[in-house]
Amino acid sequence: MYKMPIKASFCDAFYTACAHDYFCGTGDFWSCSADYRANEITRVLEGYPPEIQAIVNSTEGITPEAAVTMADELVAEQEARDQMEQASEEALEKAVQEERKDKDEAVKEAEGKLPAWAWVLIGALIVVVLLIIGFVCYIRNTEKKTGKPLFVNLESKSSGVEATSNVA
Repeated sequence: MYKMPIKASFCDAFYTACAHDYFCGTGDFWSCSADYRANEITRVLEGYPPEIQAIVNSTEGITPEAAVTMADELVAEQEARDQMEQASEEALEKAVQEERKDKDEAVKEAEGKLPAWAWVLIGALIVVVLLIIGFVCYIRNTEKKTGKPLFVNLESKSSGVEATSNVA
């Protein structure tokens, strides 16, 4: 740079430092400003999830400060939705566990109880057994009183007595 009021070494250092840089847009101030704002918003949103970055980047004419505010609000909404979903899942899981517990208790309770038909059958068997015992006791007492057995072999009865008939 001939007749410039700066040293050649300064110009060479400046050129070396900017050798790999590019001008933004078409090179005018306004296109560079728009690119700078877009890059600034992208830089500010680096720590946010990609979905939120995409939503905020799709908003036109937003400042970096507004982008951060908008991203924070979106993150808060997402966290609230996640908490509600988690709470509803926990409530559902708790309800399912309560239902299982109730069913298990009902099964255990049902295992210990007899059904109604079983009680009727047991009662009928008890009555039959008592009738048989009563009949055996009656026969025993009758045989003791009379001294003769009520039930004897037919052969022993017919051998000592002759059969007679009253048929005319």
